[in-house]
Amino acid sequence: MVIKSDKLKISASAVKTYTQCPRKYYFTYINKLPKKKWPHIELGNFVHDVLESFHNTLRDSPKDPSEWGALLKIICRKEVSNHNLTKEQMGVAKEMLATYLSKLREDGLPKVLFNEKEFVIDLPGNILLRGFIDRVDEDADSVALVDYKSGRSKYLDEFQLLVYALAMWHERPDLKKIKGSYIVLGEGSKIIPYSFTKTDTVRCVTEITKVAGMIRSEQSWEPRPTRLCSYCDFHDACPATQAAKDNEWGATAEVLA
Repeated sequence: MVIKSDKLKISASAVKTYTQCPRKYYFTYINKLPKKKWPHIELGNFVHDVLESFHNTLRDSPKDPSEWGALLKIICRKEVSNHNLTKEQMGVAKEMLATYLSKLREDGLPKVLFNEKEFVIDLPGNILLRGFIDRVDEDADSVALVDYKSGRSKYLDEFQLLVYALAMWHERPDLKKIKGSYIVLGEGSKIIPYSFTKTDTVRCVTEITKVAGMIRSEQSWEPRPTRLCSYCDFHDACPATQAAKDNEWGATAEVLA
């Protein structure tokens, strides 16, 4: 199946998904199979929603730092009804948020401009780049883009933040540089910082354009099996999984023959 749409809608996640596995891209964005309800995803969504509401409230109605903890508890009680968390997950979330709050008190409250900021921009080659930035802060003569990660930092790279920087430069072409950082909530709110210039966005557009061209011309959507396949939403539907099962049964049959 070749994608023939004039306008290809794409995001940082879509680019990463295709690069990781074309078949996963097909299942996600073309076939649109339902995703599994992973416990760690539900935990991440809960913490993201809590922090979004927390920073929105403090931006619109500033409070003394001594009141931040009480505010966070109120928001948690409200958000927990919207998420299906186990008792254990609630404990993990509580620890994450307590550590985040402690570091916030040490470092000071950032001047938050936006939470969950949506962007949609046109790129050359009939590409529509879209997404959401967790948080945008004012930072001296620049802006700082923040993305929360509730898991581990092992597989993180700059690409997602670079896409966000590209989006911000379309809105603020006057900026000379843009800062970006991951706040890894699952590792004690560790901050992984980056700094981008407009030159960096050139290679970002080049990468997006390259992947978009591959998606448009794709016909086979071949899977790329890795050790992460067992964590894929579409593990059971993937032909690579079936092939692995067939090989396993074939080997068993030889032993029993």
